[in-house]
Amino acid sequence: MVRKTLKKKTFLKIQWKRIFETNHFIFLIPEELLFQKADAIRCEKHFLNVCKAFGFPTHWKNKIKIYLAPNRDFIKKVFDRETYGFILNRSAIVSIYAFHPHEITHLIFEHCLGKSHPVFEEGVAVLYGWRKGNQILWRGRSLMFWMKKLQKENKIVSLNVLFDNFSSIDSLISYPLSGVFVQCFIDDFGTRSFKKIYAAVNRRDSYKTIKKKFKVITGKDFDQFENKFWRKFQ
Repeated sequence: MVRKTLKKKTFLKIQWKRIFETNHFIFLIPEELLFQKADAIRCEKHFLNVCKAFGFPTHWKNKIKIYLAPNRDFIKKVFDRETYGFILNRSAIVSIYAFHPHEITHLIFEHCLGKSHPVFEEGVAVLYGWRKGNQILWRGRSLMFWMKKLQKENKIVSLNVLFDNFSSIDSLISYPLSGVFVQCFIDDFGTRSFKKIYAAVNRRDSYKTIKKKFKVITGKDFDQFENKFWRKFQ
């Protein structure tokens, strides 16, 4: 989930205590919380893996601050947000998890490439987010589980609807579908082309506009790619 307005005065009044620091991260807490150094190691590993996969630099001017919230109620009270975590700015995350790969991926992309259309933002964050072994997860279930479930319940939406109405679609539909879309794009065109299209589109771009930019960047017809995309789930 990407950054939105926060209650700055409330946030600044909190006495955040720095409890641990690594090469790329600083961990802060508002009170005594259980913190495991293993989570910091996982953050470092994830940061380096994502940067390596997409050719991003690993030497940043500022370390990433992770403000560790005790629970979702705390985030709701301080930031007026119903969420597990979000990007505070391009070098800080608020989360109930010390290791939150979904939000770390968001931050890396926003820091290196800026903002994009939410299908690409959330899609890559899902794809490089939570995992169990090599299996990509969303809400504790594999992407294939979600695709089959949505098909069985007849809740799948077209890519046209996904791109043009992302914010109004249930996240249990939009997030896994975006993750699968980004996975298919990278499988076909690679991470370099993904970086190009991520940077080329913006959140206001329509499905029609994105199709044109897709053609310019990949040299391929979007309709053919979309047909191939859906055939994977037939």
